[in-house]
Amino acid sequence: MAKGRKMTASVGASATASAAAAAEASSLAKAAAIAKLAEIQQQMEENATAEQTVDSSLARAASGLKLDGEEKKFDDEANDPARLNAETTKEISDKLAEMIKAHEANEAQWKEATDALEAKLAEQSKAHEELLQTKEEELVKSAEAITDLEQRLEAKAEEQTKAVEELLKERDGDMAKSKEAIAGLEKEIASLKEALSDKTQQGAEHTETIAKLQNDIVALEGRVKAEEAKLVAAQESFVTEKADLEAQVRDSANERRKLHNTIQELRGNVRVFARVRPFLPGDDAGADEQPAVVPKADDVSLKLRLKGDEKKEYSFTFDQVFKPDITQEAVFTEVSEFVQSALDGYNVCLFSYGQTGSGKTHTMQGSGLGDMRGIIPRAIERVGEYKAELEAQGWQYEMRVSFLEIYNETIRDLLRDEEIGEKKHEIKVNPDGSRLVTDLSIRPLEPTDADAVKDVMETAAKYRTVTSTNMNDVSSRSHSVFTLHLTAVHPESNQKLKGMLNLCDLAGSERLKRSGVSGDQAKEAMSINKSLSALTNVFVSIGSKAGHVPYRNSKLTWLLQPSLSGDGKTLMLCNLSPTEMSSQESLSSLRFASQVNQCELGQAKRSIQDAGSDNSEGGGKTPPRRSGSNLTSPPGSRLTRPTSSSSGTKK
Repeated sequence: MAKGRKMTASVGASATASAAAAAEASSLAKAAAIAKLAEIQQQMEENATAEQTVDSSLARAASGLKLDGEEKKFDDEANDPARLNAETTKEISDKLAEMIKAHEANEAQWKEATDALEAKLAEQSKAHEELLQTKEEELVKSAEAITDLEQRLEAKAEEQTKAVEELLKERDGDMAKSKEAIAGLEKEIASLKEALSDKTQQGAEHTETIAKLQNDIVALEGRVKAEEAKLVAAQESFVTEKADLEAQVRDSANERRKLHNTIQELRGNVRVFARVRPFLPGDDAGADEQPAVVPKADDVSLKLRLKGDEKKEYSFTFDQVFKPDITQEAVFTEVSEFVQSALDGYNVCLFSYGQTGSGKTHTMQGSGLGDMRGIIPRAIERVGEYKAELEAQGWQYEMRVSFLEIYNETIRDLLRDEEIGEKKHEIKVNPDGSRLVTDLSIRPLEPTDADAVKDVMETAAKYRTVTSTNMNDVSSRSHSVFTLHLTAVHPESNQKLKGMLNLCDLAGSERLKRSGVSGDQAKEAMSINKSLSALTNVFVSIGSKAGHVPYRNSKLTWLLQPSLSGDGKTLMLCNLSPTEMSSQESLSSLRFASQVNQCELGQAKRSIQDAGSDNSEGGGKTPPRRSGSNLTSPPGSRLTRPTSSSSGTKK
């Protein structure tokens, strides 16, 4: 109720203030009108004063006309009385007319101002009355609202009073129940005290028994701890013995691997690694489809399953077998020894072989600048690391790179200047037996310059010939050969060596029926297969120790002859597809790779000579090779191949 009264007082005060504001506005308007009337009245008084001045002038003029003729003398011509009287009368008449006109104008202005003032006063009075009426209506509505609110508040207060009364009644009931419950609990406590007294007597009887049992438990716990200590010691001894046995197994496997590698290097065999790629989305393989090519746990052998009519299984063993989940870095770790051999003055060749779509280009070039980089960019990076170590020991290295492709038995420069265009290139034989490709771009390259390496790879990829077939969306239609030319001089010993690293990404073999190519693409496929057949014939001739090896049958074998004829080190990476559809091509690749692995090229030779001589010879000071953490090994020291987690022996 008090709140309702406050609202009523507030509404009344608001209405009073609005009425006072309206009255004040009306008073201001009246004051402005009175001031305007005073101004008009003052002007009329000024006009009256001017009229009096004119009347006095007329009076003086009239009296002047009545003067005696003797007192005023006029000139006959200049001072004619009749003329003077007429001019004076006219002047006075004009003056009177002007004054009358001004007086009439003042009266009209006075009337107009008075009418406007009366109209404005009437308008303001009407607005004031309307405002008062509006405020009165608002006051009535506010009063009605306040009355309604007071009624609602009273009803709400009554409801709350009833609710409080009911709540108090419930509380009284709960209190009564609680008192009854307390009385019951007190009785129960009394009975429990009696029972506790009885139990206390019984507990005293059992105390001795409990003490004896606790002593027995302590004794048993001591025996358990002793047995646990013996068990922990036995487990530690077992772990130690197991670790020792595993270390012995690893050492034995590494030693067997080293011996195998030494034998292979002394015999000069072509090293062969096999890599099985994982299933790709384009293979359309089901979730439960099993791969046709399965690497074994020993990391040196694999088996190929043929389904269909033949349903046969073939086993092959190589120097290393990479599983589908192997990383690019792990693959490069296994081939890094060959990269270092180029800095030691060897002619090194590593080529990637396999059917189209088996992952050759991915293995050699990879993609991007991260973990997916292939052998070529990683080899350049590793050469930069070796170069820095050897330069710290006095060697001065100069490095240049070239990148070409052999397309339809035609050599193309992949690092050519776009403005110059293509040139005709021929393979020439230098006096020392090395190969020279005429008019081929050879760029100086700092291996540690990542931007320069990236530019070389991107330029070559831009010019490389590729197309889409039924077997591969991006099928390479040419053999690419990346060559790193190394020249080193050791001023202190007056020694000079030359090394060469050839990294070849061969075009994939394919069956025309399966690849679905025609026209120019069919000619490309036939040219690819022909050059791969020439490569096969070369290795067959080498393996059978034939008197003539047909290196000249293709540009590829003629270019790589120094690496295949026993003067260098050669590694073949056989890439395989896991799909059943490619099992026949995989079998052909594996048979060829096995045949290549049996080829003995003879022990590789370094290209080293005196700095002032042009004749190559063996021996002399060689750049020290890395051996563990010893980076300052004496000249001519040998480096054992980095050990691998895999081991095995060639069959």
